[in-house]
Amino acid sequence: MSELVKQIERWLVANEEVMSASCSLRDGLAGMILVYFKLHVITHDPRYKASGLMMLDQLSEQVAAVERADFRDGMAGIGWLIEWLAQNKHIEADTNELLADMDDELYKSVLYNVHPSNASIGQFTGRGLYFYRRLLSKNKNSSRYRMLCLRECLTLMTDGICDQLPILVKKMISCAHPHRMDEAESVSMGLIFLSLTKNSKLNANECKNIICETLNELSKYLLSKPVENCCSSADLVLIRAYYRSGILLNDARTITRARDMANMLQDLNRPLTERLMLAELRPETDAFKANDMEASVRWTLPDVLNILRNTYKKQSLPTDEEIFI
Repeated sequence: MSELVKQIERWLVANEEVMSASCSLRDGLAGMILVYFKLHVITHDPRYKASGLMMLDQLSEQVAAVERADFRDGMAGIGWLIEWLAQNKHIEADTNELLADMDDELYKSVLYNVHPSNASIGQFTGRGLYFYRRLLSKNKNSSRYRMLCLRECLTLMTDGICDQLPILVKKMISCAHPHRMDEAESVSMGLIFLSLTKNSKLNANECKNIICETLNELSKYLLSKPVENCCSSADLVLIRAYYRSGILLNDARTITRARDMANMLQDLNRPLTERLMLAELRPETDAFKANDMEASVRWTLPDVLNILRNTYKKQSLPTDEEIFI
């Protein structure tokens, strides 16, 4: 077992008491379960699967108290996790039965609480990721009605993103001052989500047009900046989204252009989160430094997932949805 895996295990144990108080995928039980099962896949150590299953039991006892519907901290993320576990054969379950109540709750939240005129891209993508993963389910004898409802919800989420993303991109680029990180993250989430769901053939033509428009606008914006000014955290988030879109679309030109943009970034003394992003774009970059192990007390759960993805590649069963955690 590598020293890195041992350090991640120590990190999980050290944070278990605090994180167990939440069901969150970003910094709670659901996120820890995801990490434990990934460690099991990497090491084949049954202790990690046992820990993940024990926490899954704990999560099932607490999930009724979850009121939020979003992906990082609410029902959508918890449901996504359960579907991911079943699809990867970590648990045996008919998710149409197991997630029936959650399907209904999120369906109602889409119909009554998420409207294109007042919802954010984060709300659209969060619920959309749940419906996207559910539509990939491998249950036998799936209800046609249920599948239609899931597709309807995913369609509504892509509609909302297609309406809002061009407006947000233009607003971000036209600002005289450097754009805020929250705007860059919203643009990133919208672009990656549309690229991820493009093969579902929902709103196919509109999604394709919005993706192409967004990539063109981002390319013009980022390539027009002086090299010395292209170094912000927000720039890195946008370039990583550009790259991920190219990967999802299997577009070699977009991937190459993203890597060219990444080479413009100044190698400042960046935090671990940003170094892991750069390593994805520039494989020759040494993302993980010796003192990162010593500073593991400052790791976040998304950092741990990115460390596993960066170090173990496909062995860690990475998913495109993890970027939203």
